[in-house]
Amino acid sequence: MCQLTNGISNWVKESALTEAEPNARGYVIETWILIAQHLFQLSNFDGLVAVTSGLDDTSVLRLKQSWDAVSIQAKESFRSLRRIVDPSENRKTLRALFSSSSAPRLPFLAFLGSYLSQLVFTDEYHKVKEGEVSSGSDEKIINWEKYARIASIVKGLVSNQQPFDIVPDIELQMWIGKKTLEFWCADQNCLQEIYYQRSKFLESALMVHVVP
Repeated sequence: MCQLTNGISNWVKESALTEAEPNARGYVIETWILIAQHLFQLSNFDGLVAVTSGLDDTSVLRLKQSWDAVSIQAKESFRSLRRIVDPSENRKTLRALFSSSSAPRLPFLAFLGSYLSQLVFTDEYHKVKEGEVSSGSDEKIINWEKYARIASIVKGLVSNQQPFDIVPDIELQMWIGKKTLEFWCADQNCLQEIYYQRSKFLESALMVHVVP
């Protein structure tokens, strides 16, 4: 899933930075915004994060001439989506949608990264591990609090995997899988410098955060 998310994010950047003309880049950007909006409406939050992360990358966000070609409505939509996927506090706003009372009863795809971050934090926070000797005693202990927390996180992830009532398009799935593999790399930073230099070549003036 992480490979797919990173691949989609890079695909967004690649498609926008391939076009030579600002209007064409603006069209591509607006198309991805519409896709992100549709993913949100489907409660596909993993896909939503992947697409918005690509659009929110400096290499795309700095393209002022390109964003000028994006409709006001699309830019407003993107602003709203950015607030939803805001990465602060381990994507607090997005996690609130995961835990809403109605979401688990609907088709739903959570963002896996937030659960992985919670697992890492839990492991780091609870330093005493199974089999270690407690202070002042020769008895080995089991950190029940840690495992209860891990179980709660995993349970939340499993319960949020609600299937969509959509007939799979195998041919389309294979095409998307192939495209994302083209733009995936083990280190997500491996393509960043390439994209940023291409972005500066297309539009030399640095305009960071044109969509505040």
